[in-house]
Amino acid sequence: MKTPLQKVRRWLKEKGFELELRRGLVWQTNLTEKRLTGDPTSMLDYPLNEAEKLAMLLHECGHVDRQRLVVQLGTPWDNDLLATGKKRTSAWYIAVVREEMDAWDAADRLAKRLALKGLSRAMARMRRKCLMTYIGWAAQRGNSISGTIKK
Repeated sequence: MKTPLQKVRRWLKEKGFELELRRGLVWQTNLTEKRLTGDPTSMLDYPLNEAEKLAMLLHECGHVDRQRLVVQLGTPWDNDLLATGKKRTSAWYIAVVREEMDAWDAADRLAKRLALKGLSRAMARMRRKCLMTYIGWAAQRGNSISGTIKK
């Protein structure tokens, strides 16, 4: 019987993506290079249980499933925008939050498709914590929120 992580790796492989778990590295979902790299706990200030770690990974897979990132911090598009002296607009911040919400919806569907049991509470908990962090970050226009998800 395959473990949940094996099921996710297989799903990613079928999509043409590779997964590299690297402790301490902030998640990078690169749709161009077809790679997910990082640590699902890198933006958290507390330890996660296994279900919560899997929920975070599934969220990143949600971006893969959708095959698009509308806006992503630190991408060439974002860096070019800032380099031209343009400011991120309210619409830009809202698009980031919307993208994250959509990725969580896709993660829920993927968990069902892969028949991953016992994740609903962890998925709901991590969705809530992550989205509230993004909403606070967007409301502050990226200023006073560190991006770390609080307990």
